[in-house]
Amino acid sequence: MTDRQEVDGHSLEETVAADKGTDVEVKANFEHAQTREDRDVQSQKKRALIQLLRSWRNGDEQEQRSTWEYLKQALDEDRLSDRKLFP
Repeated sequence: MTDRQEVDGHSLEETVAADKGTDVEVKANFEHAQTREDRDVQSQKKRALIQLLRSWRNGDEQEQRSTWEYLKQALDEDRLSDRKLFP
């Protein structure tokens, strides 16, 4: 009786090494297909983000001014100091 284990006539070390090689190939093929899909999804997300940022940049100026005035007033209320945050 030997100390070496065999699987289908091959040593356990040979079988594990062969399996690892197969796993690497399968993983590489899967990652390649996934990468192409991921690139398409990422590209769509980037276009959507650019469109959103442009809409914010080109937003209603009057609305932005009134929002800023409200924000300044809200931040200056109930301050511990008598000094205004935005004089």
